[in-house]
Amino acid sequence: MKRLEGKVAVVTGGARGIGKAVALAYAREGAAVAIASRTRREVEQAAAEAAVEGARAIAIPTDVTDEAAVARMMETTLAAFGGCDILVTAAGVPGPTSPVADLALAEWEAGIRGNITATFLCCRSAIPHMRRQGRGVILNVGSGFAAKPVAGISVYCAAKAAVVQFSSVLDQEERPHGLRVFAVHPGVVRTALIEGLFDSGDPRAPATFRHRLPQIEAAAGFITPEQSARLFVFLATDAAADLAGQFVRRDDPAIQSRLAVFFRDGSVVS
Repeated sequence: MKRLEGKVAVVTGGARGIGKAVALAYAREGAAVAIASRTRREVEQAAAEAAVEGARAIAIPTDVTDEAAVARMMETTLAAFGGCDILVTAAGVPGPTSPVADLALAEWEAGIRGNITATFLCCRSAIPHMRRQGRGVILNVGSGFAAKPVAGISVYCAAKAAVVQFSSVLDQEERPHGLRVFAVHPGVVRTALIEGLFDSGDPRAPATFRHRLPQIEAAAGFITPEQSARLFVFLATDAAADLAGQFVRRDDPAIQSRLAVFFRDGSVVS
């Protein structure tokens, strides 16, 4: 059974990590996918892999911090597929690893722009088209650090906390138009972004900072991007409608139980 048959999904940050896993999971579930990322070679490879799954797929090289580029991304999707039913904003940047007192303004602004401003631009680009359809699902990737901040990554923590609150407000605004908006903590996934965050080589990083990744792994254990993608499939369906507006955490036992029920019938997503 393909749960997203006939749907069109735009996935930013879709060339690697969680974004790529989500794009491929959507492809396996029957959606047409527009995969956006900054690096042309990587995003074209991801689209090719989605096509192997039998999906209609296009690669859209996009800098999601550029307003005009984001507008082109949505226009390209609409021209190719005729609509946009699902938006996943998985693109993000780790930002600096420095105590606040040592941060340069340019570092702060780059981290904020690469996370919350990019999310805003992508959501705003999708809303008019989703409103015309009278339906749409927006999944903004948050982080556990939004709720449990860590010294040395103030920009990332602040930006992801902003993603959570922004998503809640957006859901309130757009629910009357038939849209559902979620902030999503995808679980503890060892991606290039997370590794870069904890092993930046920045001499300003707190002395204990480099040891945090093994500590996190020991405390929670890592899941794969493919395991994380299961949550995004679930949230893109009507089965998760009651969770709209919430910060949905994959490590929440109630969510894990719902995922187990949702996938127990042998979905094509592994």
